[in-house]
Amino acid sequence: MVFAHAALEAAAEIRNIEAVVGHSMGAAALGYALTLGLPAERAVLISGPSRLADVLDRFAGWIRLGPR
Repeated sequence: MVFAHAALEAAAEIRNIEAVVGHSMGAAALGYALTLGLPAERAVLISGPSRLADVLDRFAGWIRLGPR
C-alpha cells in the first residue's frame, strides 16, 4: 500500500511520533504501516474496513474497472 509506505517515509523524517490517526482507508494504511514497524506510541484507527478486499472491489466497481 502506497499510503503505508508514505507513513513510514514520513516517520523516518519526523522522528519521535507520539500518535497517528487514520480514518477509513487511512486506518487500514496505518494499521498496515504499524505491522511494518511504524514507530508510533499510540494509534487511533477510526472506521477502518474489516475486509480490505471488499472495499477495493466496491471501489473498482464504482470507477467501472473490469475484472482482474
